[in-house]
Amino acid sequence: MMKNKNFSIKAKLLLAIIPITCAMIVALVIIAYNVSAMMIKQNATQLLETSVAKQGTSIENWMNENLSSFNAAKRAIEQAHPKDAELQKIVNGYYNFNTNSPDGLYIADQNGTVIKATKSTKNTTNAVNSPWFKEGLSHVNMTFGDPYVAGGHKVISATGLIDDGSNNLRILGADFTLDRISTIVNSNISMDGAQAFLVNKDTMKVMADRNSAFVAQKVGSSDQPAIYKAAAKQIDHGNYNTQTLGTDFTAFHTIAGTNWVLVSYIPTKVVLANLSKLRLIMIAISIVALIIMCIVVERVTNRTIKPVKKMTKVITAMADGDFTVDVDTKGNDEIAEMGKSIDKFIVYMRQMIKAISQISTSLQTQANW
Repeated sequence: MMKNKNFSIKAKLLLAIIPITCAMIVALVIIAYNVSAMMIKQNATQLLETSVAKQGTSIENWMNENLSSFNAAKRAIEQAHPKDAELQKIVNGYYNFNTNSPDGLYIADQNGTVIKATKSTKNTTNAVNSPWFKEGLSHVNMTFGDPYVAGGHKVISATGLIDDGSNNLRILGADFTLDRISTIVNSNISMDGAQAFLVNKDTMKVMADRNSAFVAQKVGSSDQPAIYKAAAKQIDHGNYNTQTLGTDFTAFHTIAGTNWVLVSYIPTKVVLANLSKLRLIMIAISIVALIIMCIVVERVTNRTIKPVKKMTKVITAMADGDFTVDVDTKGNDEIAEMGKSIDKFIVYMRQMIKAISQISTSLQTQANW
């Protein structure tokens, strides 16, 4: 037959207080962790947006700086209607004029005739069917097209249709190396661990990338990371909001005056690396706090329950008929008041027992007579 186990008041209090206290500490740690994670993500998002905006501004400045002089030359040609000999002098003057476009200006007409700088090394064979000529047919002002390989190097052409009132369709162009754009895209990143690539949203081709093999490829090709395909989907939908794509925080920035979109991304594990450390620290702190809290609760409970234990012994002794015990009461709380009442009861019982004893003795004496 099983016996009922006796649990002390202290044990019952500890079984009630400690689990609740532990649950509260764990809940506070979880809340603090989630709030910290949210703040870190918000700060990372803002920093990534600031970084991509700064890069975008640098690209826009580079474009304006390089196109301004060539657009001025285009307007001058359109107004002056120069002969071929004069055009040759103009394009010769722009040779090595711009470090980003060493070959300077060149002009091609619908018949395939090309005027370029005398020292230019540009290959103008079959100019009418070249990418830059076709792009120039749709450009009123000098505008950048897609990158392509020329002379073993990946370049980008700025082209525009010459509107000189003649019946001869002519395209003005200038080739630029992608070195500076690549430097801006790959190096001018304010956020540690972030990377970026530049995309033409119309053709969905990569304009600049840390991996030069991706340049001129369709964004999202099979040999590219998963983020490229995810970003291509958002660009195709025109969604340029900062968002999480797969395992990366991703920000977009459209380049003013172009059909280019700069994509900057950073792996979430990089952003949350410090958060993982914070989580370990908070777990360690919570464990220490739980241990300290348990010790404090146990000591406080023990101190609070100690008078009750003494009174329990006194009451047990009284139940066995022992009224020689005393109750040492201290304080003014409920337990102390209970102790005082028990002490009064003991005094009263002693007096009663003494009186009964005296009466018993008196009766015994009378009986002996």
